[in-house]
Amino acid sequence: MNHPFPGSLLTKASRIRGVMVITALVAACESAALRPIGLDASLDRPDDQNVSDASEIDLGPGSTGPDASLQPDAPGSGDADGADSFVADVSATDAPLDSSTRLGGVVALAAGGSHTCALMVDSSVRCWGYNNSGQLGDGALVDRSLPSAVVGLGDVVAVTAGSVHTCARGRDSSVRCWGHNYNGSVGDGTMMARLMPVEVRDLNGVVDLDSLDAHTCARIEDGTARCWGRNNAGQLGRGTLTNGLTPGLVEGISGIAQIATGYAYTCARLSDTTVQCWGDNIAGQLGDGTTTEHLRPMAVVGLTGVQRIAAGWRHVCALMADTSVLCWGSNQHGQLGDGTMTDRGRPAPVRGLSGVVQIASGDDHTCARLADATVRCWGENGAGQIGDGTTEDKVEPARVVDLAGVEDVVPGFGHTCARMSDGTARCWGNNTFGQLGDGTNIRRITPVSVR
Repeated sequence: MNHPFPGSLLTKASRIRGVMVITALVAACESAALRPIGLDASLDRPDDQNVSDASEIDLGPGSTGPDASLQPDAPGSGDADGADSFVADVSATDAPLDSSTRLGGVVALAAGGSHTCALMVDSSVRCWGYNNSGQLGDGALVDRSLPSAVVGLGDVVAVTAGSVHTCARGRDSSVRCWGHNYNGSVGDGTMMARLMPVEVRDLNGVVDLDSLDAHTCARIEDGTARCWGRNNAGQLGRGTLTNGLTPGLVEGISGIAQIATGYAYTCARLSDTTVQCWGDNIAGQLGDGTTTEHLRPMAVVGLTGVQRIAAGWRHVCALMADTSVLCWGSNQHGQLGDGTMTDRGRPAPVRGLSGVVQIASGDDHTCARLADATVRCWGENGAGQIGDGTTEDKVEPARVVDLAGVEDVVPGFGHTCARMSDGTARCWGNNTFGQLGDGTNIRRITPVSVR
């Protein structure tokens, strides 16, 4: 992912060089049979998410943690030239497959930093991609380029993925999470990484979940919300900057109809069709016309009639009642879709887009599913995550090629996936860790089938 430390003046080029140095060190260690456990390819995370004690890794009952001292956060998703996708397939054509080799029975998808998960028709969950902190939930720390079953998890009705952790909501409204936990992202009251699902404490009546980075929020049946995890900018809405190891009530807000989390901020769509946001506001992503951080919810200026919201790294988009889309916040890659790369502190219309039935935001790109079951995406495209067959950023919506019959679209950091009407899934973009689920580590600039 291409985001510097807060206040950092590091250029993308310097960060890429850093990644190359780390990659060389990994290769050297592997040649000496000294493979570091969980070493991250990204240099773009705050210091306090990169290191934890070796004891803070739970391998599950009857197992002991690996001898490791690094528990990093999210992986990079490629620079504008796809620099951290070391193997690229410029043709990106999907090889002919027998239908039996494609993952079927998918009822929902979730895309994280560099991993993807699928909720299956039998209420189980399968995940694939990056697994440095156990975010795949299969009890290992091994990356997977093909779907792997999450251990000890059943009767699931929804799944959401953060940068390096994952959560699932059960039919009984309970929540279980697994993966990176240095900031309390798992919500079990500890900072121990979990390689298999554990129940989130002090949480009942959950009807919706969302996570993008290192905090998670749950919408409760009474119209309130509870959040937990990283709280460096007040994204938990508790009026403090203290991380939350267990869920806590978001203060001063009620009537919540939808919750959406970004990097260090959170937004809620209310039952009156307005939107309130809180947390980091460095790019104007709170939509109040300022860049002032807020520890408690504040209204997005002049916005009503909102049907759905989607939060990215530092930008937000709203689907309106007339099927148009408005976006605000960071626009360094054109993720607001207004034809510019100018940040917006207030909502601005996405150009040339109508008939939208779903919006979804990843890192620095946004996608919309249209009424005709096709998809348009815009924003960062260094790894081909827009899916238009190029690696050039798009400041206006571009059609994802070779993709029709889409029922859901879910962007990750440098990749995007879609659930198809036949219960299969297709993904495109960065594939360094196997997050496209096609059995390779080859970057794809157009959709390929998950196998």
